[in-house]
Amino acid sequence: LIDTIAKQRKAVLLIGEPGTAKTVIIKGYCARYSQEEQVLKSVNFSSTTHPNGFQRTIESYVDKRMGSTYGPPG
Repeated sequence: LIDTIAKQRKAVLLIGEPGTAKTVIIKGYCARYSQEEQVLKSVNFSSTTHPNGFQRTIESYVDKRMGSTYGPPG
């Protein structure tokens, strides 16, 4: 199912109770891709996750280019 949705270039969101293998499923799917061509970063969310903290986490993995353009570390 994930492969079918991803081929349509749509976002995939896995939801479920703790312990239902969401992380295992997505990491298994992503393991099929070359680490030299794709970068996988895992971010955990909880009831204490705030938008500013999430943004800082994402920005720590990328380089700011011009204006509001970001890209992979170069």
